[in-house]
Amino acid sequence: MDLQPTTEDTAGLAVRLRRHVADLMRLAAPVVVARAGIMVMAFVDTAMVGRYSARELAYLGIGLAPITTVLLTGISLLMGTLVLTASAFGAERFTECGAVWRRSLGYALAVGLAGAAICSVGEPLLAALGQPPDLAAGGGPVAQVIGLGLAAQLVFVTTTFFLEGIKRPVPGMVMIIAANVINAFLN
Repeated sequence: MDLQPTTEDTAGLAVRLRRHVADLMRLAAPVVVARAGIMVMAFVDTAMVGRYSARELAYLGIGLAPITTVLLTGISLLMGTLVLTASAFGAERFTECGAVWRRSLGYALAVGLAGAAICSVGEPLLAALGQPPDLAAGGGPVAQVIGLGLAAQLVFVTTTFFLEGIKRPVPGMVMIIAANVINAFLN
């Protein structure tokens, strides 16, 4: 028995590989842009505040510490939305995809509201973490104000994960690009 691949087998493999790479690029490129968009937003805020005042930049930086911690924790907790949705979608259990998303919305809202509660005590929290009183006093209100948007941001994240799980990553990319344009304009 000859186990050597035939020319026909090799050609078929090349066609399948090209198709898979094309699918991967079609799905991955918008996801990369969307994830980078979150970092671009933080960069624009930093650049705008830094041009205004070094002291205000310090307040922004220290105020973002609790926000970033809560946001990354929330994103990590919601990552299952993407995994479970993609699994259900791949198995063609489409109603299960919607059920995953609906459950995730509640989790996103709960984590976001808990994060907002944590950030609402920004100044005492920063002081308890050893920040100098002037930085805690300036960074506390930053954490409070940005913390108000955590629930909405995590709902956006879980919705984006759901859309990525059903092979529709472009809406999340479009929304983060639009949010960056609005953010830059409002800054």
